[in-house]
Amino acid sequence: MQRFGYSLFAFCLGVLSTAASGCGSNQGCEEFATAYCTKQVGCSNFWSTVYASNFEACRSARSQRCQLDSKSPDTGWNQNVALACSRGIAAQSCDDFLSGILAGECRNPGKRAVGAPCGDRWQCDSLQCVASTSASTCGTCTALPKQGESCATLKICDSGLQCVGDVCQPLRVAGETCGAAGSCIPSLACMVGTCQTPQQGAACNSQGDCSFHQIQYCDGSTLTCEKYPLSVVGVNEACGISFDSETICTPDAYCRTSSSAAFGVCNKLPTEGQPCATSDNLCATPYTCIGGVCKIFDRSTCK
Repeated sequence: MQRFGYSLFAFCLGVLSTAASGCGSNQGCEEFATAYCTKQVGCSNFWSTVYASNFEACRSARSQRCQLDSKSPDTGWNQNVALACSRGIAAQSCDDFLSGILAGECRNPGKRAVGAPCGDRWQCDSLQCVASTSASTCGTCTALPKQGESCATLKICDSGLQCVGDVCQPLRVAGETCGAAGSCIPSLACMVGTCQTPQQGAACNSQGDCSFHQIQYCDGSTLTCEKYPLSVVGVNEACGISFDSETICTPDAYCRTSSSAAFGVCNKLPTEGQPCATSDNLCATPYTCIGGVCKIFDRSTCK
């Protein structure tokens, strides 16, 4: 089996981050976490595989982030908003959810105007906090460009849009041209330059073809979409990428390898007070890598 050389998992990490807190009860955050994770695994075979035996890890991580974000100064996020947001998420389409579009019930703007410093999106009136680098903890409240507006500077657009040719454009739908011309909505896959319903065995011609959420890849020898050989293992188990398979760790762990080795062992992600893991500065949820150490990120420092 000849594969175009890339890691399916590397495409991922990184989706919506949300939060809350408020009264004495944590019901809003608990409901929000349940709705978010239920939607995530229900809409994506990839995430269903990642959380197959560890759904509680998803819920716990979302609930903890929710509580921390609710404690941010000038935030628009609280337990009541989180509860309403959970209902909005449950009613969302998979395409809207996986595209990162906030449900209307989740849109409760913060008090900080565009240009003000921020630690998370919920502090901003624009509901967008953009950091200058991936290593930055604080960012700036930013109004992201809408459909038809230029994205030449930030290279990103408002939720549900993509930056193509330095202009914000909608995701492509069935029958539309894709690839260099843009990405398809999540329920479709780009196959031979056109957005189509993903099917195993369908024709493809590049590594960007086929469906990430259906865990497919374009087999370079047959030029067809095939099931990606992905497995998920726990702490102390072997992980890595070989010619014909990829083994990743559960969300509470990372694959620790020696120098440039392709294989390693799953290690627990570091927690509070421990050194961050790898050059990617990894920490367990809800900690953030600050100065090389995993800590709770205090949003009040962004001022």
